[in-house]
Amino acid sequence: MSKLKRTDLALIAIVIVIIVIIAVFAFPDLSGSEDDVTTDLSIDFVDTAAPIHPGNITTWEMVSGEWQATTVENSGHSVWTFKNITSGSNCYLQLMEAASIADFAVGTQNQTLGLLVTSIADLTNQVGGGPGWQFYLNGVYGNRACNMISIANGDSVEWKYTPLAG
Repeated sequence: MSKLKRTDLALIAIVIVIIVIIAVFAFPDLSGSEDDVTTDLSIDFVDTAAPIHPGNITTWEMVSGEWQATTVENSGHSVWTFKNITSGSNCYLQLMEAASIADFAVGTQNQTLGLLVTSIADLTNQVGGGPGWQFYLNGVYGNRACNMISIANGDSVEWKYTPLAG
């Protein structure tokens, strides 16, 4: 086996730099723009009780400059809806704005490809194929990290506590 020469190492380094430069310019910023957007966001607890208004549909709306919640009975199915929520332009930032409005915690895990939401309102993903938090943008399953999917004004973001199969 032969050793690499300095010129070979220099060429390898140049190729790596060129690849990085191409990647930076060829791929769009998937995390969204710096602009705020307004969407509707819902959090569906499916068959699990929510810690706030369990078993009800609770809707937060901005009324006269303040967020107000209204609740209606929903046969034990907990769903939270945030109408016209404005925040950064990715699914994660919208979720964090909802957490700020309704005063609940969001747990995350930083992974190579972005953030994984591990809990919403103290309801944690189950290990080993159990239920966990999944998100959908305009009804389409989010197949990338929530902080890597851009959203636009008028979009609908939905979080569901469902089997991990999606």
